Formats: sequence, C-alpha cells, structure tokens
Amino acid sequence: MSQIKVFLNNTANAEDIRCVIMARLGFSYKYIEEQTGLNIGQINYRMAQLGIKLSDYRRGRTELAQRFVAMAQVDAAGIGQQITKLLTDSTPETTKEA
Repeated sequence: MSQIKVFLNNTANAEDIRCVIMARLGFSYKYIEEQTGLNIGQINYRMAQLGIKLSDYRRGRTELAQRFVAMAQVDAAGIGQQITKLLTDSTPETTKEA
C-alpha cells in the first residue's frame, strides 16, 4: 500500500489517481479507459508500477474485497434470521378439529 501513497504523492494528475482507484476496485480496462482517457498501455504501466492486478479484487485478494465478503457474510446471517421470522410470523396456525 505504501507504493500507492508514494505514487499518488508524486503525481498531481487526476487521471492517474482515478486509474489507481478504479483498478483497486476491479473495474475493467475498458471502463477505466473510458473514464480516464488513458489508453490500455498507460493503464497497464500505472498498474505495473504499483503491482496492481485487476483480477486481484475479483479473486478476493485485496483488503477491500475481503471486507465486502465479510460484510456479505454478516448480511447473509441477518437476512436468514429475517426470512425465518417472516415465515414463522406469516404461517397460519392450524386448528385441530375434534
């Protein structure tokens, strides 16, 4: 992460900063190219300088991706409890006939 700080401190170029942020978030080359105006070679150069791979986010290798997975697991547990409660509360009680 310190490489990124040094890189960003040495550049005042908004496109470089946007490129790094979008790459760390796992956006595609095409999207980064459209948003920054940088070509694929320029994007690759910046990423190589920082050791960033677009696939790292999709493979769960970045800190950000791991945070999202952890949040999703917490959300999944909470959603499961909500579904169970909803099903329990909305299920009509059966009456026994004598």
